[in-house]
Amino acid sequence: MIERLRRLRAFLPYLGYAIFYAVAFLLGCYLAFPYAKLKDRLIAEFAAQQKGKLTTQKLEIDELEPYWFTGVRARGVRLTISSPPKLVGEEEPPTVIEIEEVRARFSLLPKLIGKTQVNFFARAFGGQLEGTFWDSSSARHLDLEMSDLAVGRVEPLKALLGLPMFGAMKGTVDLTFTDKRASKAEGSINIAFVDLAVGDGNAKIKGSLALPKVQVGELALETTVKDGIVTISKFGAQGKDVDFAADGTVRLKDQPTESVTDIYLRFKVSDGYRNRNDVTRSIFGAPGGSVPALIELADPKVKQSKRPDGFYGWHMIGMISSARFEPFAGTPPPNRLT
Repeated sequence: MIERLRRLRAFLPYLGYAIFYAVAFLLGCYLAFPYAKLKDRLIAEFAAQQKGKLTTQKLEIDELEPYWFTGVRARGVRLTISSPPKLVGEEEPPTVIEIEEVRARFSLLPKLIGKTQVNFFARAFGGQLEGTFWDSSSARHLDLEMSDLAVGRVEPLKALLGLPMFGAMKGTVDLTFTDKRASKAEGSINIAFVDLAVGDGNAKIKGSLALPKVQVGELALETTVKDGIVTISKFGAQGKDVDFAADGTVRLKDQPTESVTDIYLRFKVSDGYRNRNDVTRSIFGAPGGSVPALIELADPKVKQSKRPDGFYGWHMIGMISSARFEPFAGTPPPNRLT
């Protein structure tokens, strides 16, 4: 027994050297990994995927570095989305999504059962996004939680509405993509807007009417996703200045900006807001007044959207990146996407 202990003691230094060498080798590879080249390759491969698509996207990354032993951290990430013009000869300004920092870590244990899993965290839009993404041979899954996002810094929302936005945004996304296709997605998307407001008194609607700030308040969006179709089960707000509601569907595409919308929206401005000052009385018309509202004179489509109950009804249709808003003063038909 004593002899065995002596032999083991003599062997321990060599074992220690081997372990030290292995750790030093792995640490050296980890620190010396060419992250700059990896960054360039990621950008190049992303650019190659955009060929032949209607909506093109450009990826930029300022810095890519290691994060712990199985992860990476990217800083200064920008995604520029250029959409085809809605009208011939009319150029659409690109939408730029900026993310200050992204951290992603690869999980080793799920790989033993053939699943690639990445846990991620991002600082963007004044708030945080975190969640998990996994990929197997038959499906993909995304579990995302958003918190304290500044609505005014979410460029796609600003571009869609065309007016400054204020307030906070939070929500969850839970989607499973069978066969890795968006057209077979299942799950839910739920988002809540807090203290939402639109307009600042300077930005103009249709380039002609400056809209004073409209207090929307709490706005909730609840959806279910089945067979790649997002169905809106709840989307509305009854704020101080406006009453808003919407329902409809979105058919998901593998390229998110090419997803097809078929949504009916309606809103009604409160009498209190319309009668707030001379500007609001001019834009929306004074309650009980006979003078036409400027918003209806500036664009004939607005007048066409006016319903008997005082709501303005619109139909949002087409790809998300270039959706059209058509006046609709009737009752939305059932089974919009078939």
